[in-house]
This record gives sequence, C-alpha cells and structure tokens, in this order.
Amino acid sequence: MSEKMVIIKKYVDETEANIAKGLLESCGIPVIIITDNCGGMRRHLNYISPVRLTVNSSDKEEALKLLSDK
Repeated sequence: MSEKMVIIKKYVDETEANIAKGLLESCGIPVIIITDNCGGMRRHLNYISPVRLTVNSSDKEEALKLLSDK
C-alpha cells in the first residue's frame, strides 16, 4: 500500500518549488510537484492554482523543518 502524499507548501513560482524539491530530495525525502499550468505554457494560472509541493505524510514534519531552516 502506498503512503498518502500531503501538500506542505504552495508556490506561485515553479522555480522556487523546484529549489525546495532539490533541497528535500538531497536530504532523502521524495517529493512530487503538482502544477496545473498547461505544461508551463500558462504560468499565470499559478496565481489561480498554485504549484503544490507534496511529500509522504511520514516525511511532513522533517520536510517542513528543513524548509523553515533555509
């Protein structure tokens, strides 16, 4: 059974989300970024539907701590 993914942070800028993803993955935390901006062709949609950074629920606390330390 796979573990539930939870949203830990939302971004308007996909680049910021990718930087956070890199930090978390370098610490061994798997990350999935969810966007709804037509494959990057409609970036203005990030204001309506932000880029969501998700991790496994068991990694939530550690991920939030790492992001707050940066």
